Amino acid sequence: SSHVSCFQSAMIYYEPGWQSVLSRWIGTVWPEIMAQVICFLIYVLCAYAVIMHLGHDLVHQGHSLLGHTVSYFMVFRANVSYQRYWLGRTNVTDFFLTIRDLMSWLCIMLEGGEATRRQRWWREKGRMTRAQFTEMMDAHDYYCSESRANIVRWCVAFAVTFKMYIRMAADGYINEAITPATKWALE
Repeated sequence: SSHVSCFQSAMIYYEPGWQSVLSRWIGTVWPEIMAQVICFLIYVLCAYAVIMHLGHDLVHQGHSLLGHTVSYFMVFRANVSYQRYWLGRTNVTDFFLTIRDLMSWLCIMLEGGEATRRQRWWREKGRMTRAQFTEMMDAHDYYCSESRANIVRWCVAFAVTFKMYIRMAADGYINEAITPATKWALE
């Protein structure tokens, strides 16, 4: 089928053993850096052939070549992981800020009834007491108050659903195994 899952290119961190991590192709950086690795391998083999032809001893210097190469790859992987972490954290923060802004905007745009309008204008002259506000409330104020409460409820429910989805995504979509406890929590 021509459909490719977006999770096929995701990195999988939950592996049963180290052999499967070393032999993995999909979800790794190998497809992107294979040309550079082959060029580097050819360079190392040529350098080794020249050194052997000239008769130099690599016993004292061989570990430094391998050490520098492994260190380079470790720093590269750590840098990529750090960038992915901050990209994910930024996206999640933006998501929750957008929910907060939407909730605030919707609550502000609900005008309400006569009591809400008067309270808004009386702020310059002095606050209304709770008793005065309750006495002036009409049907529009009650509907507006109920709508604002529903907006807050739905935004909180949306945020909680998003968190639950993110937490179960690794088990369900990447490893394809959702436990009965996770299924129960989602329902």
